[in-house]
Amino acid sequence: FAPIASSFSLVRETNSFSIRNFSLGVEASKILYKWNISGGIKLTHFVEKFNHTYSTTDGGFFVTDTIDEYYTVSQTDTTWYYVTDSTWKPIDNHEYSYNINNRIGYLEFVLSVSYDYYTNRKLRLYAKTGLQAGALIYSSGLAIPDVNEPAGVDFADLNFSTMSYSVLAGVGLKYRINEYIDFNSELYYFKNFNDVVIDYPVNKKISGVGLKFGLIYYF
Repeated sequence: FAPIASSFSLVRETNSFSIRNFSLGVEASKILYKWNISGGIKLTHFVEKFNHTYSTTDGGFFVTDTIDEYYTVSQTDTTWYYVTDSTWKPIDNHEYSYNINNRIGYLEFVLSVSYDYYTNRKLRLYAKTGLQAGALIYSSGLAIPDVNEPAGVDFADLNFSTMSYSVLAGVGLKYRINEYIDFNSELYYFKNFNDVVIDYPVNKKISGVGLKFGLIYYF
């Protein structure tokens, strides 16, 4: 199991990381001295808390108001001066308020190679690199791709990429519990090669940092 801090967002101008994401899966490894070749499958779930309230206006006109006046007298002539201010009055005003969770999920297949760079009787430290390929299995929510579409676009109307491809790299440890079981923890970074949505107005390649916790059973 791995909680993930990720950049997933389909709301324009939003680039902050979210920690509402996670992966859950299994791996099988072949040990060759200090090298480990692993393959696995996992469910990776991304979610964005979409809590936005904003308004838009269409059309309008300026209303000019006189806010002060004064005059000067020169001999028998009086000259008046007026201080004015203009206020924009919109013709049509729209209010938008959303409080939903945007979600997408991938069934991912992972192939990785790791090297144990430090070992002792109880502990092994390793570095890992690998590739991931994920198939989109669900999506729901609302996207705000452009300022010209303030009402948003339902995920069902977006052209999601059916597959995602990413590279990962990380470091981890394995701690011996007994003859057959190790505790495993791993910190890893991943970045997608392709965008979540095809032909989206802005680039949305998911990246993130995961912290994996698990158990290793030796056959």
